[in-house]
Formats: sequence, C-alpha cells, structure tokens
Amino acid sequence: MYYTIENLQQEYYQRQKIYGRNLVESDDSYMTDLFPTLFRFLAINPQNCNRPKIDLLFTLVGFADEVSLLATCLLKPKKVILVHSSMSQLNAYRIEAAVLDAFADLEDLASEPTPEIDFLLLEELTADKIVAAFKQRWEKLDDEGHNMGQVAIDLTGGTSVMSVSGLMAMRERGVENQYYLDFESNQDTNLPIPGTNRLTSLIFNQN
Repeated sequence: MYYTIENLQQEYYQRQKIYGRNLVESDDSYMTDLFPTLFRFLAINPQNCNRPKIDLLFTLVGFADEVSLLATCLLKPKKVILVHSSMSQLNAYRIEAAVLDAFADLEDLASEPTPEIDFLLLEELTADKIVAAFKQRWEKLDDEGHNMGQVAIDLTGGTSVMSVSGLMAMRERGVENQYYLDFESNQDTNLPIPGTNRLTSLIFNQN
C-alpha cells in the first residue's frame, strides 16, 4: 500500500497519544507499520540521496508533523532546532518524539547517531522579529562554542512569513543548504502522488 502525505498525516495523528508536555507513547503498530511504509515511500525516489552531510538543521514546524520528520530523517543532522510558534508548540514536541523513535528503531538509520534536539520559539510572527530570533540563536550557539559545520534549513513547514524570514536569516549567515520537501500533485485531486517526493535544494543567482 502507498501512502499519500494526507493519509500519512491522518495515521500519524491517530497512532499518537500525548502525555503532558512532550511525552509521546506509540503503540507497536506505529513503529512496525507506519515508519517502514514511510521509508519505502521515500526510498523509491533517487533525488533523496547524495546530499552533503548536515551538522545543524533548522526545520520550520507547521501542522503537518511528518514534513519535519521526513526532512530530519533524510538529512540526518547531528543537531536539529525545531522552529515553531506558540500554536505549533505541541507539534514540535510530537516531532521530537517521532525523530527519537525513528533513529532508535529504524534499520535505515541504525548506523546514524541520534540527533540532539532543541527548540526555537518564535514569540511574534513578524518578519523582523523572526529574523531577530534566528540571529539570537546564532549568537547563543557561537557564545557556547559550537562548531556548527554544515548548516541547513528546511523551509517546508510553518507559515509563509516564517519561510521567507528564515530564508533571509540563513542567507545573511551565508548558509547555502536550503531545502523544501516537494511533491508532484494529482491534477484531479490535488493530492501528492506517492513516490514523487523530493527534498529540493534552493539555488540562488548571486549576481
């Protein structure tokens, strides 16, 4: 069976039970059915391969949790910062739990170290405030002496202003690894076509 992003999302929510702040308990079928199917869904697209090794990933959190999950599993960063608003805070906690589950239990990721996960709460969703929040996090990482190496941003989730502002902040910092998760859509239903997913790199003309 192939999953579209729509029914992946439906099953994802159905199979999760949230306890307290960020504790997620998943039943057995969540790991044995959903995740392997998700990775078969990804594996048939060769465009998901051969990207640079990422040390630090910023991923924008919206209301489709699987987008940030897929980007994290594809890029395999050492550290992930989940960028979210107050409205998507619970989604960020769910993504944290799902990423930890994936790197702990999926054979595809068995040889990969589990990413360190952190959060960046955007208090105000205006362009200048979002860019400022990114800059403050950069300064905090610099002050703590982190060797960030290859940095990337996944722009798929979040609002449009989050995507544009995040992109501006990354470009000011000189970050060249900028991605979004894209799919071909069925012209009749406007739903994603299984197997057409690709983590697409944004390339800008510097002239």
